[in-house]
Amino acid sequence: MLPLILLLFVISSPVFSNDRLSLLEKKKEYHFKLNTKKNTVTELTVKIPDRFTVSYDLSHDNLFAKEFIPTGEKFESWSEIITFHECIAYNPSLTQIVEDTKAHFRNINCKIDNESTTQEETIPVATFVIEAPAVLINPDNSSKKKQEPIDGQNELIAMKVIQGPFSTATIQYTMRYKVTKTSPQEKQAIKEKLLAFLHSCSIEKRQL
Repeated sequence: MLPLILLLFVISSPVFSNDRLSLLEKKKEYHFKLNTKKNTVTELTVKIPDRFTVSYDLSHDNLFAKEFIPTGEKFESWSEIITFHECIAYNPSLTQIVEDTKAHFRNINCKIDNESTTQEETIPVATFVIEAPAVLINPDNSSKKKQEPIDGQNELIAMKVIQGPFSTATIQYTMRYKVTKTSPQEKQAIKEKLLAFLHSCSIEKRQL
């Protein structure tokens, strides 16, 4: 099982609103240096809208994670979330990573589309969009029921998987919406916004 999947679902969600579809937002650039070959720096540039703030920051052993939610929202009840994860010393083939990820989501009745595989700066990259039931993860570790569905809500997850020589990284943007109150056109607009975000995340490789 892909270790990064454990971090994919976080916590609850309010309602989707059309004002979140604007692509003309002010953004702040974050630069993530990926664990790559000696004398070579590979950097992922991610443009995070100014209205987001860091909600979670982890650097522990071989795992690095940073998550962003809209300012004013709580980590326990976000409406949308942007996450970056890197797992050091975990670098199977891109095909295996994608298949493991897809198998995980299909096991929980999710739909996967917009799948593509390419190379950016000679680095294998895969992107896809997942439609899944929105899930509340119970923060109480003593509870036997760790995941609870949020009635009437789904989420769209756009994910880019980056296969480095010594690590695997993902950048993803998730938005949640009410199933019965979101038209097909609105859902398509959400998907296009998520994909536009992934396309704006650029990889640069340079020698030291």
